[in-house]
Amino acid sequence: MNSGLPTVSVVVLTRGNRPQELSRAVTSALAQESVLAEVIVVGNGWSPVDLPPQVRTVHLPENVGVSGRNFGVPLATGELLFFLDDDAWLPAPDALRRVAELFAEHPRIGMVQTRLVDPAAP
Repeated sequence: MNSGLPTVSVVVLTRGNRPQELSRAVTSALAQESVLAEVIVVGNGWSPVDLPPQVRTVHLPENVGVSGRNFGVPLATGELLFFLDDDAWLPAPDALRRVAELFAEHPRIGMVQTRLVDPAAP
């Protein structure tokens, strides 16, 4: 059944060495409102475990670096693709909705880069 909501595939790359940060990243993606967000975790030299059941995983036997995120793309079914590192998170539950709105309002846009902010910085 089509809900009419935009669909966003969120690919999270991780080496599995920051479990608290990974949990925060995944939780923030799953908490998104007014979009259908699917989360795919790519274990870069690590087999992802202890994730919510709706999260799909990819295990890469070796750490292939940042290009490892590309291994999550074939599992993505969303209209939009969003890459999220395991040490980052979406700070508001409407972040992906706002990104989807940009694409809907400006169909010639091919890519959006969100602003990275260090919450500890003054």
